Amino acid sequence: MVAALAAAFLCTPVGTGLWSLNHYQGGGSLQYGLAAAWGGLGIALVAFGLRAEEMRAGVLGFLGGWMIWGGWFQFGFQLFAEQLSVPPLEIAPGVALPGANGLLLASGPALLAVLLLYGMLNRETRCAFMRFVMRHGRLSPGQPTPGLRRKVARVVAMETLVIIWALNVLWLLVYWAVGFGALLWTIFAVYGVWALYLVGRQLRISRPAYALRYGIPVGLIAWILVELPAQFGLLPAFWQRPLEWPLASLTVLAVFLFSLGVLVRRPSGSHPVASGGVQASS
Repeated sequence: MVAALAAAFLCTPVGTGLWSLNHYQGGGSLQYGLAAAWGGLGIALVAFGLRAEEMRAGVLGFLGGWMIWGGWFQFGFQLFAEQLSVPPLEIAPGVALPGANGLLLASGPALLAVLLLYGMLNRETRCAFMRFVMRHGRLSPGQPTPGLRRKVARVVAMETLVIIWALNVLWLLVYWAVGFGALLWTIFAVYGVWALYLVGRQLRISRPAYALRYGIPVGLIAWILVELPAQFGLLPAFWQRPLEWPLASLTVLAVFLFSLGVLVRRPSGSHPVASGGVQASS
């Protein structure tokens, strides 16, 4: 389902644009107050989604997790980086990541490992990746409870947060480890093939609610194919300067909102396949 993929793909540039406006136009303590309110609104959306039907619950969980990340995580790292005077992280000559990203790099791996371990050792986990790791690592705590209805909004919000966080940490570690050179672009090429493979699988899913759940990580993963070249000046990063690129920024925002509207109006569809695999369209 294209709308699910588009919404997840575009949430990063939209979020970065909102961060830029808040940081550079708001600034000072105002930006942190607005960020706190934005994250609080994300919590409210997740809470509202707990009582919604599956498709809308998934959309509200996705939006809630995205807003919590943008409001509380991004500005939280920024606040501590400023207070602790965390220096920029130089990943290549003339290319430095801000101190907030350095703080994210330092604090992310251990916390993410705990969250992933908790997810993998939870018998109710239906994440295909986690169950694959559990199955092949012989760590499986057992099959999910038959007929147990999960709170989709809460699960999707947590998945969105963890995936955004994991991708940030992954590429910060890659930048730090290999810098700007042939090895970076080799890793990027392999990553690109994997991302395109996932896009192809997502587009074959026929059930809307499952397409949304699968499309969130795929869209976020695919955005790196644009973000990384822009980080090194190979593409114009217009989403970082929305006031300088108003037409492009408004177009991205419009497509993002339109995709969300399409998702909200779609019915959930039939029950997903039990194995968590892709239900291909005919």
